[in-house]
Amino acid sequence: MTRYIAFADPSGGRGDSFTAAIAHLEGDRAILDCLYERRAPFDPSTVVGEIGVLLKSYRISEVTGDRYAAEWVVSAFQKEAIRYRQSERDRSALYLDALPLFTSGRARLIDNARLIHQLATLERRTSRLGKDRVDHGANGADDVANAVAGALTLAVAKRGFVVSAEALAASAIPPRIPPRGRGRFDGGRAMLTTRMGFGSVDYSDFRK
Repeated sequence: MTRYIAFADPSGGRGDSFTAAIAHLEGDRAILDCLYERRAPFDPSTVVGEIGVLLKSYRISEVTGDRYAAEWVVSAFQKEAIRYRQSERDRSALYLDALPLFTSGRARLIDNARLIHQLATLERRTSRLGKDRVDHGANGADDVANAVAGALTLAVAKRGFVVSAEALAASAIPPRIPPRGRGRFDGGRAMLTTRMGFGSVDYSDFRK
């Protein structure tokens, strides 16, 4: 049985997106299966409920994520019968961890323009002490990229990232359905992308 792994990047609903990614390991390759993004504004409790339903559809009972509003996030997911684990690695470390997956062609993505854009515009800087740090540029965003990097690295459970146009082009999986429409979740501000493509999804379908 395939074991799916989830990673979330929570948000309070005012500025940043609330994102979650689901991945699994296939041989030595990390496969991204599903990507959820709810763009602000939104009610974070409602979004946690949506993500909870989505995770259960993949038989996932645990999700890892950053330490945003730590206690509230843990409690909110607990109400959905999902255990929330705080990641020991920050977003920069996750991006650096993902390096071997992209450079070796062991990462398989889904066709999502925001994901590709966020990965391609990440900036890698080296401090005076020689420590590398990866983050988005000024006025940029990386909520989607962070969730994906977390899910992929957790799927292979290894450490080690350079985002190049060549690596991204090689790792992207073309959608099986034409990219039309948006996944709609309880109000229409959420976007759901899966390996089956980027199509119209009704949130009520996940509650059946």
